[in-house]
Amino acid sequence: MTQVKSSSMLADNSSSSQKGKLSALPLQYIHILSQPSVKTFTEEKSRASWGSIWFQLLVLGVITALLAVLGQLITPSQLSSVPGVDPTALKYTTLISVAVLFLVATPCSFLAASGVLYLFARMFKGNGSYLEQTYVLVLLGFPIVIIIFLLALIPTFGAWLQYIPHLYSLFLLVLALRAVHQRRARG
Repeated sequence: MTQVKSSSMLADNSSSSQKGKLSALPLQYIHILSQPSVKTFTEEKSRASWGSIWFQLLVLGVITALLAVLGQLITPSQLSSVPGVDPTALKYTTLISVAVLFLVATPCSFLAASGVLYLFARMFKGNGSYLEQTYVLVLLGFPIVIIIFLLALIPTFGAWLQYIPHLYSLFLLVLALRAVHQRRARG
């Protein structure tokens, strides 16, 4: 009985601990975006966990899918008519396809990009872990991607405004990679 109680209490503590970490994410995004430095990313990388990475990637996938669908509704694609297909059915098929594409592509693209960057970092004698690197990349990418998608919704100027967060993300990327892959002093 005591063994079962201890296990369930441990699971509750672990669950509440995970919820606390997830509820702190917005503050971590603000911290990274407002105080970018190698030190900031070094502090953040110690919180790396696959659970947090997957949670953020799945939420980001849902958000980007919704924003992409909203973008299609605001500025519909010029779909040519397909013989024998109802234009309304074609519109809904396109919206569903866009949503599924972003839902799947967002997490996959983050993991793949992190893998490529990790290989390059290792080629140049970086010594960080893939987990830490992916975690800090998702931390910086989550808010940047949402900002880019929101800017894309602005008619006419949105396409140009998207470049600003892209440029800032390159600066953040350099800091994040330095924090994860810097050489540690041998004691």
